[in-house]
Amino acid sequence: MSSVKHSLFIGVTLTFLGIAPVSAQDWRFGNNVHRDSFFDFAAAKANWTALKGAEQLQKYRKANCPAGNEYERWAKKLDTDRKAAMSDLENERNAELIKRCHDLYLMAYKWDELWGYWRAAPSRIRKWNDLDQASNACAAIRRGNIFTGQCNDLPDWQEWRVGN
Repeated sequence: MSSVKHSLFIGVTLTFLGIAPVSAQDWRFGNNVHRDSFFDFAAAKANWTALKGAEQLQKYRKANCPAGNEYERWAKKLDTDRKAAMSDLENERNAELIKRCHDLYLMAYKWDELWGYWRAAPSRIRKWNDLDQASNACAAIRRGNIFTGQCNDLPDWQEWRVGN
């Protein structure tokens, strides 16, 4: 899949989730979302394992990161001046909300990356969370799954994934 199409899919996915992309630079993460990218990796990992379905994910998002909040404003600043954005966060009235939204955004971004590896598997072996452990797709998912390091335990958020 071309990087333009992949970026479009990610943008649509995150927009549907209610976490609107804030700029073209949003896609700078690539495969660089790591544990230390999160404000609270332990909470993100707990959400990753607890929010197994798209409906659970949507309920969590609505309760913890409502659309139109301060995160979008802050994320724009993060794109242009990370140091200033992090400094501003210290005095931000809604810092905890912004942090939760950012971690949710990264979690969704990471899921989309792993979904892409699953989607690239040959259709004859591509069953959700039932890939052959020896397959290249499974190996790629294991390497990229910073939450569990496993291949066949991804949350099933495909319902909100456009292009499924």
